[in-house]
Amino acid sequence: MVTLMDLPEELLCSICEKAEPSTLLSLAASCKRLNRIAGSQYLLFISHDSQRPLLFVADKETSIAMSFNTLRNIMSIAGSTSRVTTVTFQFSFSAEKTLQQIRLATFLLQRIQHPLNSIQIFFSGVKSDIPYFSPSFNMFPSFNGEFGRLLWEAHRLRCSSLTLFGIIPFTQDCFKFSPLINTSLSYFAVDAAFLLSRAQRGWLIELLNASKAISHIRAYGSEGWTHILPKLRLPSITGISFIGKAVGTPSAIEILAEFCNRHQNLCRIDCGSYQSKTSLTPCQYSLSQMQELRASVSQLLYFVSDPSRLCNLKVIEIQCPELDLHLPSMSSHSTTGLWHLFSCLCDRPSIQELIVPANFPGLEKDVLSKTQSSLESRFIYLTKLQFREFHSLAEPARQDFLKWSSKVFPSLKSLELAYSMSMGWDAEQTSCFARTVAKELPLIENLTLEYRTRRVREWIEDPLESTKA
Repeated sequence: MVTLMDLPEELLCSICEKAEPSTLLSLAASCKRLNRIAGSQYLLFISHDSQRPLLFVADKETSIAMSFNTLRNIMSIAGSTSRVTTVTFQFSFSAEKTLQQIRLATFLLQRIQHPLNSIQIFFSGVKSDIPYFSPSFNMFPSFNGEFGRLLWEAHRLRCSSLTLFGIIPFTQDCFKFSPLINTSLSYFAVDAAFLLSRAQRGWLIELLNASKAISHIRAYGSEGWTHILPKLRLPSITGISFIGKAVGTPSAIEILAEFCNRHQNLCRIDCGSYQSKTSLTPCQYSLSQMQELRASVSQLLYFVSDPSRLCNLKVIEIQCPELDLHLPSMSSHSTTGLWHLFSCLCDRPSIQELIVPANFPGLEKDVLSKTQSSLESRFIYLTKLQFREFHSLAEPARQDFLKWSSKVFPSLKSLELAYSMSMGWDAEQTSCFARTVAKELPLIENLTLEYRTRRVREWIEDPLESTKA
């Protein structure tokens, strides 16, 4: 008697091409041969590329993400996740659905047998018809256990990058599981809503201290970090980045400096964009290991006012202030602080690169339009300048910028203007600008427009080369 499995593979493929998705899943579950044939056809039907390294799973199906229901289906197909190296989970607003989705996410990680580069976890919040705080319906113990198993699988897969964002369901209690000693995790990102409540703060400290290879932390601003940093011991940390208003108060910036002083491998910090209203007492630590510093003017002045501090700095990025920009006095106060900062930096021979935002309050009105310059603020050692948000300048100010730069940065060899091409320059305008650069800044060798670096002469002679595919 002839059975379905006696048919040649070409005919089986033809049959599967005409079958419904639900039928394909049933066939794929029947045996290894049909799992390969019917499973492959199902993956084609849902446009899932099994060779793609990124897997994005969300509560609802989108053009860039599959749903958890689809994930359940593809996990039954052999090889569907064999090339995955980065996994992103975006859980539901519903607490009950989040619990189910975490279990499914854990099951997926259990099926993966190769190391993962990155796992990103996004919680959307809590929305439940059943009060999770009710004693009869307390779901936190279940969530606590399931989330612990999910992180254990991330540990087993030697994940090197972990991102935790969003609002945790049932945060009235702290986690009951202890993180394992981890020698694989090197990058950790967390936002203000996740784990920065007092209930979870101790667990976060324990997690980071157990991560012996962690080299970079990226954190979205929260004053909670003033309680976390003093308790961290991270011998391998080389960089820490704060996004937003995280370390602006005198106590917060001093705690960050003390953290840097305790970690001698820490050479790159981003303080966020908080502009302090009051003057900060200069840093008391030498921090000679520091090479890159990104901060607001007031934060930078705290670190560099004393020329004996941070004597090996190579890169400085000035962040736009975010405090009280609506006040009329903010513009003049900001540019005054900027000039003070320049006077502190110009005599530091170690600084090789300076990054300035073109939309810095008052810069166009008070500086560029008057091409102000100060002999005390000439950067005779600086060779590379980045000017961010260049498109925010009016056309006259763009020309004034080059005249101003020729006075303040006379030794420049490299100039980068971000977002310049988005202004709609045609070939003639681009060439004309490059000619002005060559005239005002004759030492410039490399000009970067919209992240494309070329010799200045090349921009003049063939400006359209930048737009070729």
